[in-house]
Amino acid sequence: MKRVSELKSGDVIREKGVSFVVRLVLNREGGKTLIVFEDMPATEENMEAYGSLMKKMKELNENGKEEV
Repeated sequence: MKRVSELKSGDVIREKGVSFVVRLVLNREGGKTLIVFEDMPATEENMEAYGSLMKKMKELNENGKEEV
């Protein structure tokens, strides 16, 4: 597993069978990381997977972890 701060452009994160391609990663002061994904269609399946990914990221952040 990679740490969120180690992600690079072109890396892929898979959630619920959907692949999210990292477009840009900005590591900010205070340990915060901004991830921008490549555009993709807003289908029901993609939106459900994105919501699940965001929920996991929030839980990791609240627990002081950053592995994906």
